[in-house]
This record gives sequence, structure tokens and C-alpha cells, in this order.
Amino acid sequence: MSQPAHSIIVFGCGAMGLAVAEHLTRHGLQFLLTGEIRGTVQAARVRGFDALELDFTDDDALRAVGIGAGTRLILCFYDEPSSNLFLTLSARSLAPDLTIISACDSTESKAKLVAAGADKTIDPFVITGRWIHDFIRRPLILKTLQDTLFGSADLELAEVKVGHDSLLVGQRLRDVDIRNRNLILLGLVAREKGAELVFRAVAGERLIEVGDILVVCGPLGEIEAFRESAGCASACL
Repeated sequence: MSQPAHSIIVFGCGAMGLAVAEHLTRHGLQFLLTGEIRGTVQAARVRGFDALELDFTDDDALRAVGIGAGTRLILCFYDEPSSNLFLTLSARSLAPDLTIISACDSTESKAKLVAAGADKTIDPFVITGRWIHDFIRRPLILKTLQDTLFGSADLELAEVKVGHDSLLVGQRLRDVDIRNRNLILLGLVAREKGAELVFRAVAGERLIEVGDILVVCGPLGEIEAFRESAGCASACL
């Protein structure tokens, strides 16, 4: 029987999948968590997640949860790299426009995942190594990041997509003044350059166009107020 399509699906009920699920929940995102092992799926349900036992090697099972239909993003966080690779290949064949993010454990596995169709790979070992380096060399900066962007403080990085009715269209980037909202404008992702972030200090003279994405930092309430006043829309899932 088909399940209602979910915009986001997290594959894998291991430590990494559960950690991501908790973070998505804290930020109010709706998603489906899936796993192969009944015990881990039941444990995830006990923790309050919408979890489903699913055989990711079965294309019909993938279609049933929305791959190729309503699902826009999947996160492949199985413990075995071969499982993430197989899932990436299968999901890409079913949904060419799907965004796929997958965990990897080496440069070799990253290359294979990209070749299989992954849009983004995450190596938790590299991230941990960088975190330890920062803890040793830059402890004050790391603590600030933990207490704000990565902690419980009300501070977010957000993407704001400029719509047709936005008051920002035609303004120079450097003229956008949002300091009275306790926000920092880091830069924009220009629609003609894909996913490349251009910092405000570099592209201050650029005129803002429909479809550009502004990247701002500040309290979530201030970000939402800025979106509303500027006639912009969220670029987040």
C-alpha cells in the first residue's frame, strides 16, 4: 500500500540518521525516517519519529513512499557505504530531479556516490577532524558557534528567495540595510550562477534580481519579518 508522499525522507535509523532526524524536528520540518531493521525502526517510533520499515532495494517500495512523485529530497545515512551507493543509484533512476545527499567514508566512496547521482556528500570523519582542530586552535570561536548557530540560541542562517513582487528587486546589494532588524546580510546566490554564494563585500554593486537568494544570519523571528516586509519567500525545503 502506498504511503503519503513526504517531501523529505531520511534513510537509515542509525546514529547519524537519528541525529539528523532530531535536528530536523527541532526546526519544524516534516519528514519520514526509514530503516531496514524492525528493531531500530520501532526504537525510532518510541522516540516520536514517523518511522517506517522499508526495503530500499525494492523500487516499488521506493515509489510507494514518494520517490519519483512528491519527494524532493532524500538523505542516505546507512552505516554501510554500499547501501548508500545502491540507494543513490536506484533513487536517481526513479527521479532525475530528486536532490540526493549521502554520507560517505572516503574519497573513493565520495567519487562513486557523485558518479551514481548524489548532489552532495557528507564525510562525518572529515567533519569530526575539522571540529577537533578548531577545538584545539580556536576554542573561543568554536564555543560561539556551538552556542549560536549549532546550539540552542535563537540564531539561524537562512535563505530568502527574491520573488517578483519583492521590494528588493533593482536595489544594489550593498544598499540593503537590515541592521535595524538585528540581521546580517552575508551575500546572495545569483540565479545565473547556480549554487555559488557571492559575498556582499565582493558583489555590493550587483543589482538584485528576481530569483536571487539572499543569505542572512540572525534571530528566526527577525528573518521571517524580513521575508514578509520585503515580499520574499523562503528558499528552504
